Amino acid sequence: MAKKKKEQVTNPTLVQFMADMEDTFGENALVEFGDGIANVETIPTGIPSLDLATGVGGLPRGRIVEIYGPEGAGKTTVLIKAMATAQTMKDKLPRMTFASNDKVKPLTGRVGLLDVEHAFDPSLARLHGLKMGKGSGFYFDQPTGGDEALQKLEYMINSNLFDIVGIDSVAGLTTLDEQNSTIGDRTIASTAQLMSASLKKLISMISISRTVVVFINQVRDKPAVQYGSSETTTGGRALKFYASMRMRIAKGEPLNEGANRIGHQMKINIVKNKVAPPFENTVVDLYYKASEKKNKEGGFDIFSNLLLTAKETGIVELSGSQYRYIDKETGEIHKSNGLVAWKIYLEERPEIMAKITDEILGGDIIVSK
Repeated sequence: MAKKKKEQVTNPTLVQFMADMEDTFGENALVEFGDGIANVETIPTGIPSLDLATGVGGLPRGRIVEIYGPEGAGKTTVLIKAMATAQTMKDKLPRMTFASNDKVKPLTGRVGLLDVEHAFDPSLARLHGLKMGKGSGFYFDQPTGGDEALQKLEYMINSNLFDIVGIDSVAGLTTLDEQNSTIGDRTIASTAQLMSASLKKLISMISISRTVVVFINQVRDKPAVQYGSSETTTGGRALKFYASMRMRIAKGEPLNEGANRIGHQMKINIVKNKVAPPFENTVVDLYYKASEKKNKEGGFDIFSNLLLTAKETGIVELSGSQYRYIDKETGEIHKSNGLVAWKIYLEERPEIMAKITDEILGGDIIVSK
């Protein structure tokens, strides 16, 4: 008599189902959402109003972020500012809301830039606070093409050593076919194919490593468009789909000192956001160099941006010419008359500026009970 085959359990209990999953795929193969799983971890960009606009306090870890816009708008500058901020957070926990801190990876303070365009400006990086040199935690390379750049990106992601890795830019990711062709040869959609194939492979690696991968991208105009926007980005559609956050950066009003232009207002629009509500906007002043007449340092006007954001959120009150902030922990009132005096007051008390920033973003780290 033939032995009966073991009857398959067609309707297993939940306990049996979870046990079978662990036997087949390993521990924690499938868990209830929120059962010890961290929510979105973020690294602040260093620009308070932008961190607020993202909805989660900065750039999401383990995700792809695309920064795009026209030339000269400040795309690379935003990336540099974010990398400079990450360098200051070595061994700290990311900004986030989470269920348990045993699964959260501390920040390493290491950042990397793959300069595909071969156009990196060290003086610009220093202006925005990026530390360079041995022991700085800033790693830099200029790949010869797109295949090499994406291979190096894969190595950097799998190392689990970096907080942010930036690629500047997608338009410079030349394929092997393009490199081996002569000028004038048509290599249609080669970059789009390269991006599509690479991102399929990289997306899970990025999530596991908790690395923020930032792609800088350029805009182009589609020909013969009569209705709607003709603007598009290079590299095909894959990046648009795989990016958890896309921000468009454009120039706003110029900032002049007499007849000389010394900066511009940077308009930032979060056009895609898979970790918070999208379509938030912000404006921040960007100075190309220091201005004695305007009493401004070179780089982003972080103080004015912080002050404006704090006023809009009601954290700092303005009564007449008096600025006032009430410390929620101690109840102490901090105040000063006039913007210049208020700036000096906060510069002498960096801990108060840190508290204001934390309140704007809803607290540094919130642990759910």
